[in-house]
Amino acid sequence: MQDTEPIAGVSDLIRSLPPYRPRRIEPDEVRATLMELLGIDALPDAPAATWDDPVIEDDVRVTRGRFRNALDEVAPIAVCRPSPAHGAPPPAGRPAILCLPGSRGDAEVLIHHRLHRKDPERGPLYGWARELARRGCVTLSLSARGCGPRYDRQRWIREANCMRPRGRSQMGYVVLEALQALALLADLDGVDTARVGVTGFSAGGQSTWYAAALAPEIAAAAPLCGGLGTMEAMIREGDLVRHPPDYFVPGFLRHFDHPEVVTACIAPRPLMLLAPTRDEDMPASGVDHLLAAVEPVYADAGAADRLGSASPRPAPRVPGRAPGVGSRVLCPTSMTGGGA
Repeated sequence: MQDTEPIAGVSDLIRSLPPYRPRRIEPDEVRATLMELLGIDALPDAPAATWDDPVIEDDVRVTRGRFRNALDEVAPIAVCRPSPAHGAPPPAGRPAILCLPGSRGDAEVLIHHRLHRKDPERGPLYGWARELARRGCVTLSLSARGCGPRYDRQRWIREANCMRPRGRSQMGYVVLEALQALALLADLDGVDTARVGVTGFSAGGQSTWYAAALAPEIAAAAPLCGGLGTMEAMIREGDLVRHPPDYFVPGFLRHFDHPEVVTACIAPRPLMLLAPTRDEDMPASGVDHLLAAVEPVYADAGAADRLGSASPRPAPRVPGRAPGVGSRVLCPTSMTGGGA
């Protein structure tokens, strides 16, 4: 029998291999199983951080700092707050958002003084964490592990080879670092701990939905182009070199797929998902399958207003992506009930 090789030289047979000894689990077991697959022992406390002196830049107060992650690496961060000109924060504190960059970005990209793209048609969006602070939020931007200047391919591969036999993963340490940053954000003065959310683009979008699944105290999540749909669709139909190997968490499909994680661990909290329908990061069929599973759960919980759909115009462009990408966006029409 001759195998076909329809996409990127991977045969249909290999793309359709069944999981080894599938073990479907109950919804109340999903979070603990996900932590085990990622190799995360426990949710972290807020790490000790060192801070530079704050500076007022335009109408935002910016404080740069750093902390050490679980691998004793320095994780640079930047906190943006509305300047005193905005007036005193509410008694309960301001809503706060952890902002995570894409694979080519870092905290300095997110807190750029101007909201813009260098190329209007493609590339990262600059300044969006600062813009959220201008609108009344406290933001903490993380120069994330595996992104921008904190990524070296050869080192990353060597580290992963040390981790995998021990049940650890690069994805797990990326998510763990994001959770440390989130705990640090919630610990800041003037933050309403009931309204702490997380958002990120591309690689940061992946960390966003993993973090929301693991940490129930996250009030709202917005994974943007974060490869959320179904891993099965990504394997069967997607571009398998778009994501680094750590996206494909070993053993994941033995237990569940993305819809089971979202319905068991994120719903009915507010969720905004930007998921292009013609995108290398996630095939449209994966997004459709996710929506079919998630929408009834929100509706049954009386929380349909925390999950909606829209098609922005123009369609989003991302690094290396051709113009004209279509998209579907889940955007809550209401962020009440603890949303950030």
